Amino acid sequence: EHEFLMRRKRSGGGGQFMDQDKIASLRRKTVTDLARSFSSVSMADDGTGRGPVLSTTRAGRACPINVFLDGTPVSQMALDGIVTPDLLVGIEYYAGFASPPAKYSSFDRSQCGTMLLWTKTDFARREEAKEEGR
Repeated sequence: EHEFLMRRKRSGGGGQFMDQDKIASLRRKTVTDLARSFSSVSMADDGTGRGPVLSTTRAGRACPINVFLDGTPVSQMALDGIVTPDLLVGIEYYAGFASPPAKYSSFDRSQCGTMLLWTKTDFARREEAKEEGR
């Protein structure tokens, strides 16, 4: 079973989850718009001059969150150019000090939040690998 589905069933780690049905019902045009549907997530300038990024607020300042696509860190600046909401089957969001899965918590800024985006391609690839391993 895909790690997103397992964590969503447990949902004791403090994460917020959005499945494919919820994603479709929100009818957002970009992933960044979709991500802002989670409480405490907004777009803010992170002070680097790169432009607005998905952030939370800590001590009155923008605190950019970590974003992963199919388990790989991804630049927020490229996010909307590489994935669209219709390609996603799930999103997990761990705000601030909520505990993201250990393998996603050792990156910079994890104290600001961590968002995990899962695509249909990743789900299909993992299902194929599972079937081949039988």
